Amino acid sequence: SASSINSFSARLNGIVNPEGFLTTVLFEYGLTLSFGNTAPAIQSPVRGSQESNVSANISNLQSGTTYYYRIRASSAVDEVFSSPMFFNTQLTEPQLSTNSITSISVNSSLSGGNVIHDGGSPVTERGVVWHTLPNPTIDDHVGKTISGSGNGDFSSDLVSLSPQTTYYVRAYAINSIGISYGNELSFTTLGHAPIVSSQQAIILSANSLDLRGLVNP
Repeated sequence: SASSINSFSARLNGIVNPEGFLTTVLFEYGLTLSFGNTAPAIQSPVRGSQESNVSANISNLQSGTTYYYRIRASSAVDEVFSSPMFFNTQLTEPQLSTNSITSISVNSSLSGGNVIHDGGSPVTERGVVWHTLPNPTIDDHVGKTISGSGNGDFSSDLVSLSPQTTYYVRAYAINSIGISYGNELSFTTLGHAPIVSSQQAIILSANSLDLRGLVNP
């Protein structure tokens, strides 16, 4: 059986008897019985006429996922395969990213996120949080959206913002294991356009005018 199983890695184990021939040992593994990935046994090549324990450490796995594996042993005489085995990686929080911030105005903008993997447990809530300080959370924010549930891409409107203010934004997703956040982005809202009003010209002399106005920045 596989051992040292966590969310993203595991150790594959097996037994090989070389029957007196120098034998190369590989583990084949993947999401189906077609495998698709290989990892050389730490002990390869093996030799002798006794049973030898072999193993391989594999990483970059997906959490909450079933993996299949088997041994492929090759010598000058033959190539043989063991019966397939399987194991399940541990569940973890969702994996997601924060979408780029667009449509920035005086008091609103548009962002969102992409739930790449649910961690092996369904995402029950997802959205965006923002704050004028870095690293906003669902417990510490000045704004929050809820954009449904599940995997995939989603968008969120950030509203009721203040003009000429810098905000920090992170997407979030929640499953039965916990909450996780996407990468943090920041942006600055636009300022109000100046308001200009004209006044009646004042006659200074017969040949000149004093043109005055008011500007509210």
